[in-house]
Amino acid sequence: MKGYIACLCVLFTNLILVRGVRLNHKKCGNGFFNPDHETCCDGIISSPAGWPCCGLATYNAALQVCCDNTPYPKSAGTACCKNKPYDPLTETCCVDTLYPKPDAICCDKKLINPETELCCNKKIADRPTPYHKCCDIETYHPLLETCCEDTLHAPGDLSCCKNEAYDPREHSCCNGVIISPGGLKCCGPIPYDPNLQSCCYGIVRKKSAEGGKPCCGATDYNPDTHTCCKGILHTGTNSSCCGQKTYDPKSDCCEGKNINGLDCCIDKAYSKTTQTCCGGNVFEGPNLHCCVKKAYDPTKECCNGVNKIGLMCCNNKAYSNLESSCCKGIVHEGPNLSCCGQIPYNPKIECCKNKSASGLPCCGDKPYNATLQTCCHGNLSSPAGNGCCGKEGYNIKESLCCHGQVVPKQAHVFGICIDKTKLQGMTPKPIGPTPKPIATGFTPKPNIFLPKPVASAFTPKPNIFMPKPVATAFTPKAPVVKPMNVLRIFLRTCRVLNQWIYM
Repeated sequence: MKGYIACLCVLFTNLILVRGVRLNHKKCGNGFFNPDHETCCDGIISSPAGWPCCGLATYNAALQVCCDNTPYPKSAGTACCKNKPYDPLTETCCVDTLYPKPDAICCDKKLINPETELCCNKKIADRPTPYHKCCDIETYHPLLETCCEDTLHAPGDLSCCKNEAYDPREHSCCNGVIISPGGLKCCGPIPYDPNLQSCCYGIVRKKSAEGGKPCCGATDYNPDTHTCCKGILHTGTNSSCCGQKTYDPKSDCCEGKNINGLDCCIDKAYSKTTQTCCGGNVFEGPNLHCCVKKAYDPTKECCNGVNKIGLMCCNNKAYSNLESSCCKGIVHEGPNLSCCGQIPYNPKIECCKNKSASGLPCCGDKPYNATLQTCCHGNLSSPAGNGCCGKEGYNIKESLCCHGQVVPKQAHVFGICIDKTKLQGMTPKPIGPTPKPIATGFTPKPNIFLPKPVASAFTPKPNIFMPKPVATAFTPKAPVVKPMNVLRIFLRTCRVLNQWIYM
């Protein structure tokens, strides 16, 4: 079964190959040849295709001449005399024999003497004088006879109207017909008198009083006011003709030429020294490059993202990456810069969107070392660990930030900023109600949290922080103040002092 299938495959393949050969090839002798690549010469396949045959092989007709089935180089001659090449300009081949020119002429395979004989329509005729010519198979003298279409007429000063001779002084010939009187001319098939009439493209017109006017088509015209271009009349005389149309040679060309010597940009005239031609359009400026139909300066622009002089392109603008950088279609001065949107920056010393290339934190648009510097609203100060007072850094151990200004710590009381100028001339108000006197012999110590009295007549009330008097006869011990109570008293005192100072 497998062998049967294999046999069918072989037969099918051979059938395809044979049919393919016969479809693409032609018969040549006992074989087939491909006319696209080979030539059949008398049953013999030769190559290449398209060359003429010389015997059983092809030859190069541009360089060789084939004489009696043998190719010869054209240097030996360009024509054949039997089986030999010869030069027809210097030799004559007559009955397979070569003769030098101009002494010999062959007339129907017969050699004649050109001084005494003429070959008239392949017949040898006598040549009585050097002035005799052929008229069909006869010779004649032009002063004695006239030959009209191989027919001789006498005398010799006549003109021909087809095969008839006529005297032009007495008759005229129009369209092969002899008419009277003489001296007329033909306007197509119509005779007319050029002294009284004019012919405009087959139409006879009577001449005007101004005399004869030239014709433009079937109409006569005044060349002082109009221009005629191949039968088409145009108004004006300051233009030249280009076919049937007019053009201005100062600014236009005709068929790629300008009569004033200018160069041509298709149909427009221009000067290569001052202008540039691109796709039929003229642009001012020499040595520009073309981008389709527009001119551009490659030192400043690009063409479809490509620059022909090796510059880089930024939104079709040319720039040198050694001098500038491109950020989203905008060229910026400065080489090797990175882009932060449309803004260029140096990643070594600048940040982009609060990020630095080195991984350091950013202070405004600059990266910084947080172990050595402090960032205050975009401004850097040294060393690290400083406090910020607005945009200014300060030493928190030595100074305070009071209302946006750095001041020494000596100017504060209990860590609160004080403006000493406000303390002058101010009378402090008493803080809290006056404590009741203790009905004992105990005298409390002055409160250290109260400010010193101002030198005035004001007498402060007793401190509210003094313990209330005990209604007994014994002498109480000094009150024990717990640490938390001390803190509360301190904070309350600070708050009261702050209100009192800035009243």
